[in-house]
Amino acid sequence: YGCKIQTITPCLDGTAGLYRPIRERDVAMLFNNWFPLGYGAGGLGTALKGDAAVRQIAQYLEAGGNVFDTAHCYACWEPDGAGASERELGRVLRQLGVLETAIVMTKGGHPSLEPHYVRPAHFLGAELILQDITESCDQLGVNFLPVYFLHRDDGITAVAEILEPLQDTRLGLLGASNW
Repeated sequence: YGCKIQTITPCLDGTAGLYRPIRERDVAMLFNNWFPLGYGAGGLGTALKGDAAVRQIAQYLEAGGNVFDTAHCYACWEPDGAGASERELGRVLRQLGVLETAIVMTKGGHPSLEPHYVRPAHFLGAELILQDITESCDQLGVNFLPVYFLHRDDGITAVAEILEPLQDTRLGLLGASNW
C-alpha cells in the first residue's frame, strides 16, 4: 500500500475544505472479501438474544458471512431496547472470537423515534454525532468502527459541522444511509 491516498471534501463555496486521509486499514477494508449478504442486527438483544443469537450468528459465519449491519437506534422501540442491538452484536462476536475481524457497519445520526429515542431537531450536530460514535463504541465493546454511516439528514445542520466529527480516528469507512 505504499501510496498516499486522500479524500478531499469540497466546501460549499467550492474550495477544498476538510480532508480525511484514508488510512491503510481503510484501504485494506476496501479490498477485503466482503460476504455478499450482510446480517441485519435490528432484532438482536430484544427479539433474538443469548444462546439463540450465538447459534444464528455462528451459522451465518459458517456460511462465510462477515458483514454485520446495526445502528445506534436499532431496537429502541422495544422495552429496554435502546442500544441492545449493538451490545448483543458485540457480545456475540466477542464470544465467537471474531469481533476484531468482522466487518461491523453501524449508524448514528438518527432523528427522534419518540417516546423511546428522543433527539433534537439538530440531530447531526457535531456534539451529538460524537456522542453517537462514543456510545456505539461502548455498546459494541470496541475502540474502532470499521464502517460508519450517518443514518438520516436533518436538513438543518451545515455540511462543515457534519463533516467535522467524521474526522474521528475511531472511524474507518464512511457512508450515508436513508438520505
